[in-house]
Amino acid sequence: EEIEVRFQERRLVFQRSECVLLTLPNTTTDLLARHVVLCLIEDLKSGSGMLQSMVRIEIDECRGQSAVCELRDDGEER
Repeated sequence: EEIEVRFQERRLVFQRSECVLLTLPNTTTDLLARHVVLCLIEDLKSGSGMLQSMVRIEIDECRGQSAVCELRDDGEER
């Protein structure tokens, strides 16, 4: 099975087994970083019961472009 992505004149095809489809709209790297942090926190809580005082994720979009999401146990987001 394949996943086909089209953007303007470009067409990309990926093997389904190599993809993870997220329940997110077309999004920014900042929102993707926040989504990853929230999923990681939920997995840590449910899997090991372990709670961290802070979780920080950085996602590189391209050279020199990245997004950071940091969540603290007091709910503060940076």
